Amino acid sequence: MIEAFLKRLLSVLFLGSSFLTLLSPISTGGTMEHFHSYDRSLCACGDVEFQDENDHTVVLSSLSDVFISGTTATIPERITRDGETYTVVGLGPAMFREQTWLTDVICPDTLRYIGRYCFDGCTSLRHINLPDNVERIELAAFQLCSSLEEIYLPKSLTYLGNFSYNHCSSATNTSIMIPKSLVQIGDDVSAPAHMFYDCGQDHLFTEFVVEEGNPAYKAVDGILYTKDGSTLVSIPRGKTFPDHTYTMPQTVTSLGELSFSRNKDVHTVVLSDSLLVNGYQTLAQRQAFVNRGNDLSVACYGYSGVSAYEVRETNPHYQAVDGILYSRDLTRLVAIPMQYAGDITVPKGVKTWGKDALSKDVEYFKDTALNRITGISLPKTLTVMEDSQIEALNLLADTYGTILSIDPENPVFTVDESGHLVHRP
Repeated sequence: MIEAFLKRLLSVLFLGSSFLTLLSPISTGGTMEHFHSYDRSLCACGDVEFQDENDHTVVLSSLSDVFISGTTATIPERITRDGETYTVVGLGPAMFREQTWLTDVICPDTLRYIGRYCFDGCTSLRHINLPDNVERIELAAFQLCSSLEEIYLPKSLTYLGNFSYNHCSSATNTSIMIPKSLVQIGDDVSAPAHMFYDCGQDHLFTEFVVEEGNPAYKAVDGILYTKDGSTLVSIPRGKTFPDHTYTMPQTVTSLGELSFSRNKDVHTVVLSDSLLVNGYQTLAQRQAFVNRGNDLSVACYGYSGVSAYEVRETNPHYQAVDGILYSRDLTRLVAIPMQYAGDITVPKGVKTWGKDALSKDVEYFKDTALNRITGISLPKTLTVMEDSQIEALNLLADTYGTILSIDPENPVFTVDESGHLVHRP
């Protein structure tokens, strides 16, 4: 359930010891010289010096340093401390977090850094004039800025953190320009998380544009990929597709987490021959909302419109039957789209129901996704299914009246009097 507990879990994961370290008493230039090389308070790795005595720069960490007039916050270009003048080059972690009164922010041209969670939860923030000198926008910096009217990526930006513009659903952008300086989107370029998710408006946001000369990213038909085409980063929520079909380029091997955002126009996804869907992620990867195993329900998610998976005839790994994805030899059920509608008859010969074949978020997506599967029929050959998947099937039966049935000769499973799939005694 990615959205329901998003803020709570992210707080636990990312506002722990490392966050406390960042908010510890102000360090001075040279404190960590053998680990970091600072240039105006900013290290290439993302660490900052809050107050650098060497070059007289400062990353603000308190609202007391900001000029506030009504609902507008003005970031000063310089501040004075102990008789010394410092140039303001950044805004620290969670500095404005959940300041719901804030509607406008005026930034100086000296700004280079926006810290993690800096404006997270500023639900009334409408305008911020990010200067083109900004080089790093950290994790969830503008998350849940649901009133933000424009998403602008500065011309000097080199790094954009996971969740940075998550749920900025009022943005009026028709496109988002990726500047040529931007060489890293997400903590791991092959597994970006919540990048531009629920971002922009359905009828407006239709394309990404990548500035000529960018060495790391490209846009193909308005869709954002890594330059080599190996990672699908994000599909604009308002993009439309001929026949409601998205044909994945053959180069794609990795799917960004929630990369389909909330696009409702894609109904059928034709997978790349190169894509491997194994569903495997470590606990740490799941908690960080990456999609290492290319779980299709994590890429497409319940708020997209995907109702069928298809493959090319040349696909060496998979085949699709009635919009459901199976292994090429038809022994393993791999993935069921979250918007699938109708009955599912699992072919004879299928032995294994994949561990993430069906999203387990039945209750979370009540009446939104997984709600149009009318029946599921299992063959006698199917003998391997994890308990979590059995639970998900039974939730479908209880919630929507999905009829579960199974070949009576199946040696492992049966359907009991309540319509639940259970292990045989």
